[in-house]
Amino acid sequence: MSYKVLEDIIFDERFKETKFSVDIDKKKYNFVCNCHMFEFKGIICKHMVTVLIRDGIISLPDKYILGWWRRDVSRSYTRVKINYNGWISTLSQLRYDKLCSVFAKLVDLVVDDEDSTQATMEWMESQLTALRKSNTKPSCGSNIHVEDSVQEQFLDAREAATA
Repeated sequence: MSYKVLEDIIFDERFKETKFSVDIDKKKYNFVCNCHMFEFKGIICKHMVTVLIRDGIISLPDKYILGWWRRDVSRSYTRVKINYNGWISTLSQLRYDKLCSVFAKLVDLVVDDEDSTQATMEWMESQLTALRKSNTKPSCGSNIHVEDSVQEQFLDAREAATA
């Protein structure tokens, strides 16, 4: 079904009536407005909402609720606990920041070459698999030693930053 929605737009203290067309396919749950706000910004426009309310449609398909609007999405910045005691960073924060910095440099180097990108992706996947396997097993002495040396390195970095 196609609907015409009229909107009064105020421009330089004058009213202009603008027509929008909203197409709804109730069988496939497809909604399209000719303002294309959803396609460009990922936000359902007021024209679509008006028609949905008029037709008594009270729920939207998941494809219209994008990931960044959801509460249950895991976001990278929530991975590290925030320390509100001034400028002091925790070891986890320092490690996370350093990993992000190195990862960004790596991406900049390989992104323009398909072979380098693929090789890097394969290496990262293998590291991810190995880490998942090692996290399911009891830690061995060598892992503890590596962890201690990483902590010492970050403690040294932290002391240098505060000095």
